[in-house]
Amino acid sequence: MKIRLVFGARSLVGAHDGLDRHACATRYAELLTEALRREWPRADVLVTWVDERRSTRAIVEDATSSAEARGVERDALDLAWAVRQTAAWPA
Repeated sequence: MKIRLVFGARSLVGAHDGLDRHACATRYAELLTEALRREWPRADVLVTWVDERRSTRAIVEDATSSAEARGVERDALDLAWAVRQTAAWPA
């Protein structure tokens, strides 16, 4: 299974003007990749970011069914939210 997440760095830092959005996005991507790999150790995980204000998107490929893919996408987005709220990504 392949799990792909993409998020917007500008959305990540929001109105926190003092944060380096590139450093924050890079750190958040690393932490999120680690969390996704712990949850799905056999999956091929790729987390990327764009320097835009966009919401996080999850795409799952090669799942056993479309229902499984949608479930993993929802769980991956929930995990992304948890990492965003609790991990030390601000720089």
